[in-house]
Amino acid sequence: YTMVDTLSLHDALPIFGSGQIKLDQVRFLVMDEADRMLDLGFADALAEVHQLTSQRQQTMMFSATFAPRIQQLAARVMREPRKLQIDSPQEKHANIKQILHWADHFDHKRALLDHWLRDSSIQQAIVFASTQIECEQLAEDLQQTGFAAVSLHGALNQALRNRRLKALREGKVQILVATDVAARGIDVPSITHVINHGLPMKAE
Repeated sequence: YTMVDTLSLHDALPIFGSGQIKLDQVRFLVMDEADRMLDLGFADALAEVHQLTSQRQQTMMFSATFAPRIQQLAARVMREPRKLQIDSPQEKHANIKQILHWADHFDHKRALLDHWLRDSSIQQAIVFASTQIECEQLAEDLQQTGFAAVSLHGALNQALRNRRLKALREGKVQILVATDVAARGIDVPSITHVINHGLPMKAE
């Protein structure tokens, strides 16, 4: 058997039940972005991990939302759970102004994006794309039209994602084109605008 300190669920899926890994000595199970894992169809895998690590001492679950499905998952995998909530999902952010722009067709929407990104009031911006392919294509298009833009999505390796986030924080990148999954947890005070070129899967 191979000893590992940490193993992502994505990496572990192919070897569950194959005898290549033992989880009976796991003491702590941490589920990050649990709501997104359910959205991506990992419910059965989470249930299997729960069974394989039944001797663990502690379970920690982190989630941007706490919808009924997440509550049900927490009830299944935790004993005497304690809930720590940072902010209410319904909390209104008084300093955020939301604007809806109507577009006649895709080319019009793309032209509107280019127009608004040239607004001098924008320091840095996140542009959300619906898919990884759209994310890459949109970032390339923006680069070709003179913007300091990079993409960020789940298919990129962690080292590359870290470099691009570092460049964003250092001000070397003005526009981050991202999927909603990849953009979770980003805290860059100089970001002044968020544009939903493609609608995110969840409003939160």
